[in-house]
Amino acid sequence: MRTSSRSSRTDASRVGAGTPRDVMRTSVRAIAACALLGAVLALVSSVVRGTRLEVQDWDCPPAPASCARPVEVRGFPLPYVSDYHGISPVGRASLVGALLGEDHLHAGALAADAAVYALLAAAARAATARIRRRS
Repeated sequence: MRTSSRSSRTDASRVGAGTPRDVMRTSVRAIAACALLGAVLALVSSVVRGTRLEVQDWDCPPAPASCARPVEVRGFPLPYVSDYHGISPVGRASLVGALLGEDHLHAGALAADAAVYALLAAAARAATARIRRRS
């Protein structure tokens, strides 16, 4: 019995990354890389155009009527930049315009996009690590 436990220890030491400190460093680096990749992919997703209804006017009618109007939006899967009527050119929304204050930047949607892309990157990393271990 001792022989089998000894061989399993040897196999485990080959697969592991080393000391707990090394494992921690590797995990922190992997999380940081996935988060950075998620943020970059979320910003790059601003090339995806779409439209949605959004309320931007100050002179809206009373409650039963709505003043929501279609505006151009950017971002995928959740649009996080929307055209701002009256300030930016109508029908144009851009990430640069949002950073300059010409368009609306929806920070919650941007954070959600970054989280989605970071989770996808983490899943891809875990899948490739699992495939490598099997090989």
